[in-house]
Amino acid sequence: MQKFEVVSKLSPIEFKRLTGVRKDAFAKMISIVQEAEMGKKSRGGKPSQLAVEDKLLMCLEYLREYTEKSSRIEKYFFTTREQGSLEGTEPTEKH
Repeated sequence: MQKFEVVSKLSPIEFKRLTGVRKDAFAKMISIVQEAEMGKKSRGGKPSQLAVEDKLLMCLEYLREYTEKSSRIEKYFFTTREQGSLEGTEPTEKH
């Protein structure tokens, strides 16, 4: 079973929480990616093992996870920098 088959059954709120986009936006993205895939197929090569929907899901989930981790790391860095906890840093003065 493809992951999209499972994910497509989620409620709109759960779908957005997982992917970061609404279902209608996801459908538009799929049509754009499918057009791009058609162009790639015309050049030949090995066919993809994953469906377009699953590729897009994988990308969106990665971006969602990456941005969340990135913002947590950034928040941690600036919090510890303000407290002077990072090695070799001085606490920053608040104006």
